[in-house]
Amino acid sequence: MKSNRWRKRLAVCVALSGLLLGPSSGAFSDSEDTTTFDVDGATYGTFPASINEGGAIAGTYRDASFTLRAFVRDKHGAVTKFDAPGSSFGTFIGPFDINEGGTVVGSFFDATYSLSHGFVRDKSGTATTLDVPGAGGLFFGGTFAVSINGAGIITGYYYDAFGATHGFVRDKLGNFSTIDVSGATDGTFALSINDEGTITGHYFAGGAGHGFVRDNDGAITPFDALNSGNAYPTGINAEGTITGYYYGTNGSPHSFVRDKHGVITSFDDPAAGNAFNVGTLPSGINEDGEIVGTYVDTQFLNHGFVRSRRGSIKNFDAPGLLTFPMSINDEGAITGNYCAAVGPCHGFVRTE
Repeated sequence: MKSNRWRKRLAVCVALSGLLLGPSSGAFSDSEDTTTFDVDGATYGTFPASINEGGAIAGTYRDASFTLRAFVRDKHGAVTKFDAPGSSFGTFIGPFDINEGGTVVGSFFDATYSLSHGFVRDKSGTATTLDVPGAGGLFFGGTFAVSINGAGIITGYYYDAFGATHGFVRDKLGNFSTIDVSGATDGTFALSINDEGTITGHYFAGGAGHGFVRDNDGAITPFDALNSGNAYPTGINAEGTITGYYYGTNGSPHSFVRDKHGVITSFDDPAAGNAFNVGTLPSGINEDGEIVGTYVDTQFLNHGFVRSRRGSIKNFDAPGLLTFPMSINDEGAITGNYCAAVGPCHGFVRTE
């Protein structure tokens, strides 16, 4: 269920598609083991980002004024809407992760429309703004809180006053530590943390992104996927297994699994295409080693997949033309969004 930068990029891109697809009908429907839903007032789309062990979902929706706002949906389907403290442009980036206790982390832009702040909101609704000391930067700089574990430890990244990017970890007492991978020339992005406090993400050097894993003592191990020369981790589970993607020589994304010993296995959905930006992209991994993600077929359409710990892959689609799974919990429940040919995107929950 841990969040990741791919999930953030995907959520923002899908959110923007609401402008092209039009207002929401507000309809609810069930199809097999998939339940679809819209947040009340989500005129231009509902975008779940993360599901926790109890089935609670955090995400964003776009209202009639085209503003992105945040929501939490409990396992019974009751929705609570909220805005981050101090936000004036909606949450804009929105919640990225929700832990087993129902605490949500995410980011928002303030009244300057240029500086991002992190936030953490507990189950009772109390929200606190997070700013890494020294965070700043130019347009769209600031602090980006991305992932939270069961102990309330948060990771993410921030831009300093000169526009350089660094990872960070915030302990449960509110103390910040900076994460920089040795050799990074264009920034370090911490993106996912497990309950052991191990963090994964990527850094840029030599014109490519490379993966890293940081243990709870602060030791950092860089890695690339096989002989690709690049790696973009998207999630880590409690066992220390990491999933992510890398690009082949033709620009096609391929998926990988890296076990706690550093052994990397590549995989592709058999139905995925193999062309520039067409391929297989994992978005999360649960404690059982099940991986969820999306693949793009030869018609440039997005579909969902689930890969078991042993490597078997099952494909699925939510109702509509495009399916974007974003998160999987330890019970195997998946959330994400789907888009029809006409109208905005809608949320879904898929259970086994």
